[in-house]
Amino acid sequence: MAHVEAIAREPRPAGSQAHRRAREYILSVLRDLGVETEVQSGAANSTRYGLPFDSATVHNVVARVRGTTPTRPIVLVCHYDTVPTSPGAADDGAGVATLLETARAVVAGPRLRQDIVFLFTDAEEIGAAGAERYVTANRPAAADAVVLNFDARGTAGPVALVETGAGNGALVRALSRLDATHAASSLLPALARLHGLGTDFRPFREAGAQGMNFALVENVVYYHTPMDDPSALDAPSLQQQGDLALGLARGLGGLDQIASEPDAHFFPVPGWGLISYPASVAPLISLAATLAFAWLASRTLRRETLRPREAAAALVATIAACLAAAVVTHGVWLGVRALDRTAPFLTTADTYHVGPYRLGLALVALATALGAFCAARRFAGTAALALSSGLLWVALLWVSVVMVPGAAYAFALPLGGVSVAAVALYSRRLAGRATGVRIVVSIIAAVPLVMLWAPITYFLFGGLQLRAAGAVALAVALPTGLVAPLLEAGTASIRWRVPALVGAVAAGLLVYGLAQAGFDSRHPRPVSLAYALDTESGRGYWISDRAGRDEATEAIFEREVNSAALPSFFAEGDVVERAAESEAAELSGPELRLVSDVSSGQRRTLVFRVRSRRAAPWLFAFLERDTKVLETAVGGNPVLGRAVSEPPPEGTRWGFRHVGAGGEEIEWSLTVENSGEPIRIVVVDQSSGIPQGGAAGAAALPGDVMFARSWVSGTTLVRAAFQF
Repeated sequence: MAHVEAIAREPRPAGSQAHRRAREYILSVLRDLGVETEVQSGAANSTRYGLPFDSATVHNVVARVRGTTPTRPIVLVCHYDTVPTSPGAADDGAGVATLLETARAVVAGPRLRQDIVFLFTDAEEIGAAGAERYVTANRPAAADAVVLNFDARGTAGPVALVETGAGNGALVRALSRLDATHAASSLLPALARLHGLGTDFRPFREAGAQGMNFALVENVVYYHTPMDDPSALDAPSLQQQGDLALGLARGLGGLDQIASEPDAHFFPVPGWGLISYPASVAPLISLAATLAFAWLASRTLRRETLRPREAAAALVATIAACLAAAVVTHGVWLGVRALDRTAPFLTTADTYHVGPYRLGLALVALATALGAFCAARRFAGTAALALSSGLLWVALLWVSVVMVPGAAYAFALPLGGVSVAAVALYSRRLAGRATGVRIVVSIIAAVPLVMLWAPITYFLFGGLQLRAAGAVALAVALPTGLVAPLLEAGTASIRWRVPALVGAVAAGLLVYGLAQAGFDSRHPRPVSLAYALDTESGRGYWISDRAGRDEATEAIFEREVNSAALPSFFAEGDVVERAAESEAAELSGPELRLVSDVSSGQRRTLVFRVRSRRAAPWLFAFLERDTKVLETAVGGNPVLGRAVSEPPPEGTRWGFRHVGAGGEEIEWSLTVENSGEPIRIVVVDQSSGIPQGGAAGAAALPGDVMFARSWVSGTTLVRAAFQF
C-alpha cells in the first residue's frame, strides 16, 4: 500500500510531470533491489478504433530477474499511466504495487529456473500503446512468453480471472494449486473472448502468447474518477492480487518447461478450490448429463402419462417464467432508477451503494420465477414442469458447447446432478421414506446448482452492471426452474407465500438502497466541465460533453452559446453538448512548425514539428477541411490501416491524438492529394485541471462534486489553427 500511496497522489496521464515522477519511483525501487532494469522508449501508433487514430511516445519500464536455466520468460504486466482526472490507485497503482512487491519477494527468495520479467507499460489508457510497442519491438520473445497481466475496473472485490490466452491448461493447473482466488472460472474468459477486452493483455494474446488477465472488478462507480485514490483501494483485494502474482511467478518460474497444453474448463468450489478438467472432456460430460436427463425422462414417462397438451403447456410455461423474470426485474430496476435521485448524474449504471440493489433485484427475479412455477402447476403437473425445464437446459447446454464452450460446465453439472436426484426421488426405495429424508436428498442435489450459479450471478452483475438486470435475472430464473420441481418431488411444496415472502424481502432491500442514495464528499456527484481557449479568436469557453443540466455547474453556463457555432476543438463533431462564454485565460497555444513542403504531381508531402508550449501531455491534430490523405507517419512511425485506407466517418475529421510527448517536439509527416487548395490544420493540447484563478477561473463548485467520467471533464484545452 505504501507503493500505491507514493504514486497515486494525483493523475499521471502519459507525458505529464506526475507520470515522469511515477516512472522514476518505479526505477528507483527496482534499482535499489539490484534488479536489471531498463527503459524502452519509442513511438507507437494504433488504428484499432479508427479515426481519430491514436499515437504515443511511450516509455516502458522493463526489469528482469534472471533464472538458472531459462526456457520461457514469465512476464508480469501492469501499466503506470492513468486517465487525466484519476489518481489511479486501483487502475493501475495496485498493479504497480503488486509487481514491485513481487519483484522484492522473488529477489529475496531462491533463484527460479525461468526468467521473471516485470513490465510496467505506458499509455495503456489510449489502447494499450505501450504493450503494443513492447510486443512489436521484442518479437518473437514476447509471443513465446507466459504473460500475467494485472489491471482494474474497480477498487475492491475478489481478483477475477477475466481472460486467458490459448492453451491455458498448464496455467490453470498452476492457478488451482494456489489458495488465492475464488473468482476464476472458464465462463468469464469465454465471455471476454466474445466481448473483447482492451487491456495490455490483448497485444500479447493476439501475438499468440500464453497467459492470464486479472482485474479488480468491484466498485466500478469509482473507475476512472478522482475517487480512485488510495483510501478507496481495498487492502485485502490488493493482498489477494499480490498472493496471486507471487504464487504464479514462483510456481511457473520453478518449472523446467512450461508446455502449451490444450484449454481447460474450470470453476471454484468453496472449501475445495479450483476444479479443472481438459476442454476435450467437456462434450463427454455434456453427453453424460444429457443421458442422465434422458434416463429421468424415460422413468417419468413410464410412471406417468403426459398428454401432449400438458407437455406443451409446461414447456411454454417454463420459457415464459424465464422471460417474465427478465422483464419484471428490468422493469423494477427502471422504476428504482427513476426514484434514485443520484441516477441522472452517475455515468455508470451502477451506484455507490450497489449491494442492496443487486441482492434486491436477484430476489425479484427469484420471486417472479417461483410465482410463475406456482401458477404453472394449475395446468401442468410437477413431472411435466420438471421435464420441460430439463429439456430447456439440454438445449442451452449444447448451445454453450458449440458457441461458448467455457460455459458448458454451468449447464452440464447441475443438469446431471438434478436428473440423477430426481430419478432417486421417484424410485420405490425413496418413495416410502419419510418426508425429511426426501427433502434432504432434494436439497443436497440443489446445493451444487446454487454453488455454481450464485457466483455467475454475482460476476454478471459486476461485469454488466445494473443496466443488465433483466439479463442477470435469467441466471436466477433458469436454476430456479430446474430445482423447483425437484423440491416438489421431495414434498417440500412451494406455495404462494414463498414468492410473496421473497418479494417482500426484495422490496425492503430496494427501499433500503434508495434510502442510502445521495451525494457527499466520499460519494460525489460527477460533473462534466472543461475550459477551452481558442488562440485564433482570443476567446475562452466553458464546455461540457453532457447535454443534461446540472445545478452544480448551472451558474457557469449562464452565458450559454450554441455549441455548433464553437470553433472545432475535437476531430469528432459531436463531443461538445453545452458551451458558455468565458474570459480568455493567459495560456500559450500549441506550436506547428513546417519543416518541408514538397509537391510532386498529384502528391503533396508536408513535414511538421508539433509541440505543446504548455508541456500538456495530450495533443490533437486534425484537418479542418476535407482533404484526401494518402500517407502519414507520427514520430517516424508509418500509420497503416483504416486511418489512411478509409474516409473518416460522417461527422469526423481526419486526425489523430498523441499522448506522452509533454513539451517535446513530435515529427509528423503528411502526404495528401494535391488539389491546389490550402491545407488548414487545427492543433489542440489538453492538460489536467481547469483554471481556478484570474479572469477565467471557474466559479466555486460544491464540495460534493468531481470531474468524471469522460476524457473532457476536468481538463483544459488550448486550440491553435494553421494554414499552409
